[in-house]
Amino acid sequence: MRTFFLFFFCSMVVSGVFGDRFSKYAIYQNRYTEQELAQKIAKYLEKDPGIRRFYRLTPSALYLGEWEKGEVDYVLYLRDIATGSHCKKPRRESLQGVKIALDPGHFGGKYAKIEERFVDISGEETLDGQAIFFCEGDISYLTAVFLKELLEKAGAEVFITRQSLGEGAFDEDFFSWLEKQPDLQHLPLSTAFRAHYNPLDLMRRAEAINAFSPDITVALHYNVDIDHQEQEYGKFFTHWNYSLAFIPGAFQERDLESIEHREAFLRLLVTDDLANSCKLTRSILRFFEEVLQVPLMDENYKPFYVKNACLLQEKGMYSRSLFLTRLVRSPICYGETLIQNNQEEAYRLQKTDTEIKGVSCSSRLKEVAKAYFQGIQAYFLD
Repeated sequence: MRTFFLFFFCSMVVSGVFGDRFSKYAIYQNRYTEQELAQKIAKYLEKDPGIRRFYRLTPSALYLGEWEKGEVDYVLYLRDIATGSHCKKPRRESLQGVKIALDPGHFGGKYAKIEERFVDISGEETLDGQAIFFCEGDISYLTAVFLKELLEKAGAEVFITRQSLGEGAFDEDFFSWLEKQPDLQHLPLSTAFRAHYNPLDLMRRAEAINAFSPDITVALHYNVDIDHQEQEYGKFFTHWNYSLAFIPGAFQERDLESIEHREAFLRLLVTDDLANSCKLTRSILRFFEEVLQVPLMDENYKPFYVKNACLLQEKGMYSRSLFLTRLVRSPICYGETLIQNNQEEAYRLQKTDTEIKGVSCSSRLKEVAKAYFQGIQAYFLD
């Protein structure tokens, strides 16, 4: 086996000394065993065996590359005997000087319906006959703004990826951008936005976060759900209410088609980012339960995205290969708090009983921010 891979490797095209992109991984040479990497890949990183097109693991080395083109990105040499745990949990006396990146999900504002991220319940369904309307992009942004205040008061340095309601991180407005894309103008607006513009925005968010070099990153989202019976009756309110969060991993074949994403696979495999993402997320999930009084999603309940794209790690925590979980170079918790169209939550979120940054909103957003804050504190200080 070793002879075969040595011959195979030598017959492939290797990019220089793997180039500057991979130079930072030299410190991980001869640090891990085949068994350690195999266990980590199986538990966290491989959702689809098709990703084996892009890596080979042998007793002596991990080969990363695009085999069909005869190209090797990087070779990580392995050791024969494990040396014990490599992960060191950060421990601090306070949040003073900690760098934290926040990414409030989606856009909201004028884009809410185009990106199809909103709750719209007619008065026919509500108890008081008043329609309910709000959008995830707005409430996630306001939650992040209040969380930023809490963290900064505790001494942290905080970066937030978007600066107001109804905007993303990309430096050009969607409609202005679309005018310059004649090949896309025949598409429905939501398709052009979600399939073509949103990936550019997500890339910009990841670039901005990485330029900030945070100690941790938190992506803030709210969830929706509805079961088949509720759909059959034309209802939008649901009885479901739960929280969950994503950490990196669960790669599928298409996720590793670019060298940038293959580097992300390698980074998660050899650094502490994945282990610390687990610890951060576990800490935040604990306070989702305690502060919000909302249970974590039952591991036996499997919406389509869990079945198709996730690996269960523990109750409420799933590996998932999202754009930010792949490309952000820090421990990350991608939170999905509560179910927006749960009947009780929808009424709470519709209220305007407080303000954040001069915007009238629901005090429920401050509760969610406090849950994140306490989870982040516990991660660093406990």
